[in-house]
Amino acid sequence: MIYLTAQHVVSSPKQKVGINAFFYRSTSALPRGSSGVVDLRAVLASPRGELANDDVEVKPGGNRVRSYLDIVASDAGDTTEIEDTISVVKAAVLDQSPPTIVETDVVGMQFGCERDLDAAGELDQLVERALRLLRSGKPAPWRSLRPLIILVRVEQDSVDVSLDEESIERLRTSGAEERPSKIRMSYPVLEDPKAAIGASWLHLAMLLTGLDEDCLLPLGGVRFQYQDGELLHEWPHRQ
Repeated sequence: MIYLTAQHVVSSPKQKVGINAFFYRSTSALPRGSSGVVDLRAVLASPRGELANDDVEVKPGGNRVRSYLDIVASDAGDTTEIEDTISVVKAAVLDQSPPTIVETDVVGMQFGCERDLDAAGELDQLVERALRLLRSGKPAPWRSLRPLIILVRVEQDSVDVSLDEESIERLRTSGAEERPSKIRMSYPVLEDPKAAIGASWLHLAMLLTGLDEDCLLPLGGVRFQYQDGELLHEWPHRQ
């Protein structure tokens, strides 16, 4: 399954304007409703999957979204069905004000925008950016970056997690606020540290860095590992 999204955003407080687009892949099957068409709401309520590519003009995090386009489909190999559904959405936008949702047996799509915008023009811009990203073979920029390394140390009665020195310095350079240098956890984490880290990685990463997923991504994501380098969890997954 693929999930493609493009958004016209405005940053705060600098009011920088741009379009951000993200392309995700998932091994999950495309959920369908009782009528057999794609259940778009179910997809959007589920984990996004692995980020395959992105095209970012405005740094993610805390931005105002003025318009958006979400596309889900079973496969990215043949874009014919996606393009056909885009044509249906464009026709619907001309007939009625957004938001517009179209669900077929292979594609789910929704578009929305603020009322003072030219809906047709906004849709054209988002479609162009989304399809360009879908067809691009260029890897996402984060793949070339070293992730922020979070070291995990298992003691007799606790599990300690902390950023390595290089990651701390990168955060300082990026302007991130100072955060706790170490987090200590005890039972039941001791029973299965890998499972516990996998279930709570985002919460731990946010406590240590003060950054959410959208802000961690431009820094290369995060990697939890033992001090000998053994991987416990990483986001995004690097294959």
